[in-house]
Amino acid sequence: MTRSLTCALLVCWLCNTLFVASQQAELLSQLPKHYFWNEVTGDTQYEDPGDVPLHDEEGNCYWLDDAGQRLEEDPNAGKYEWVESWSEEHNRPYYYHQANHISTWDKPADLAWRRVYLPDEPDSSAQPESAADSTLA
Repeated sequence: MTRSLTCALLVCWLCNTLFVASQQAELLSQLPKHYFWNEVTGDTQYEDPGDVPLHDEEGNCYWLDDAGQRLEEDPNAGKYEWVESWSEEHNRPYYYHQANHISTWDKPADLAWRRVYLPDEPDSSAQPESAADSTLA
């Protein structure tokens, strides 16, 4: 092969490689950054089940208001059937159903949704973590 043909083939291969890499980057940028996991039922889904809290580095729950300001309490808690409360006597959370006026120590599935963040760059050789290991509780 002549030198010019070799160079032309090398340039074509390089352009194709760069094009494929840019296409992959574009597709990866469109993938979801997290999914939702229910710690009671074990269900997973990409669709937001509604008002799932965020977690900071220490694992503390928080919500954001319309202006993006951090809130320590769920601003919509009064709208739910179940609400979480704290028992000072037992030093643990309990759950109260506002319509039926019943309480339980067991977390209802409605309140058990968590965000599970996906790694920034998928690694095909890595074994998937269990959802429990991936959450910030």
